[in-house]
Amino acid sequence: MYLIISLIVTFIYVISTLVQSAFYVFMMAQWSKKQTNILSRNQVTPISVIVAAHNEEENLVKLIPILLDQNHHDFEVIVAVDRSNDESLAYLTALKATDNRLNFIDIKKTPSNYSHKKYALSEAIKIAKNNLLVFTDADCTPVSQDWLSIVAASFKDKTEIAIGYSPYLKISGLLNRFIRYETLLTAIQYFTFSKAGIGYMGVGRNMAYQRDLFLKNDGYSTHRHITGGDDDLFIGRLANQHNVSTYYGNQAFVNTLPEQSWGNYFKQKRRHLSVGKHYKQSHQILLTMLGVSQIMFWLTFVILATIKINLPLLVLCFAIRILLQNAFFIKGTREIGDNFEYIWILFLDLIHTLFLIVMGPIGFFTKKVKWN
Repeated sequence: MYLIISLIVTFIYVISTLVQSAFYVFMMAQWSKKQTNILSRNQVTPISVIVAAHNEEENLVKLIPILLDQNHHDFEVIVAVDRSNDESLAYLTALKATDNRLNFIDIKKTPSNYSHKKYALSEAIKIAKNNLLVFTDADCTPVSQDWLSIVAASFKDKTEIAIGYSPYLKISGLLNRFIRYETLLTAIQYFTFSKAGIGYMGVGRNMAYQRDLFLKNDGYSTHRHITGGDDDLFIGRLANQHNVSTYYGNQAFVNTLPEQSWGNYFKQKRRHLSVGKHYKQSHQILLTMLGVSQIMFWLTFVILATIKINLPLLVLCFAIRILLQNAFFIKGTREIGDNFEYIWILFLDLIHTLFLIVMGPIGFFTKKVKWN
């Protein structure tokens, strides 16, 4: 019985190593497909920037002047003020009097069959003047004044969707390091999958799509009742091999304020992960294979290392997987333009595995969460 169990564990270990290695090789290969957007200061494509905000006065005071200071020639900023009881409206009203590029809509109540954020975004899209819609959140900050021009330049030929990267700001502590690692890892994955023609998500903090695409597909209609998914579910439903482009490089970043407690972070991730069960079946299968193979790799490695079975094979598979995982992460990091501390990759990969074991089932069985 002991021999049979050890053979089964060894088999699972080898298979998970092969699956992980195949994913890493596949994803690294996608970086050979370079992004086509080239920044042009003569970009004149009209843009509507949309921000949904619930009691975000403090963040709006920081964000809106930065948005209005973009170098792009033709744009407007629309804020969907969602059921706010702070001074957001007063601030926006005063600022609008000095800059007609700013517009806002005051939402008092959300229909019962709509999630709050999706309804807010939908109402803002209705009053948008331009076909190219760019999205970010109130607690975000574009790094460069050329951000909008970079986004506009990524729309070529048949492009209807463009996805960018939104890193979390660096502060001290393990939580922040893990948040930045997990965010970067996710970005590398969705960039490479998009390049392969199987785009499954973007992040609402830094992405864009055409208003026509939204309207002709009835917006968020298929998932409007679900909290979250205004970015990943929408893009996963409408992305194809030809209509998605990517934009990255540190001038295209939109920085985001990170959570500073594990409790708040887990609450945030529970909301994000709860949306995953609504992904296309093909996307669920791929992402499940990636996550489960990572978990099984580490679990079987620990078991085999503990009982000291097949040590040469154990070391060989471990070395192959870790080297490829590091190469994949470093390659993606350099391509995107982030500056991450590579020395932490192995440790954070293990922490990420524990995170998947705990949060995966929680996200799957979570039925309803709130936006704000």
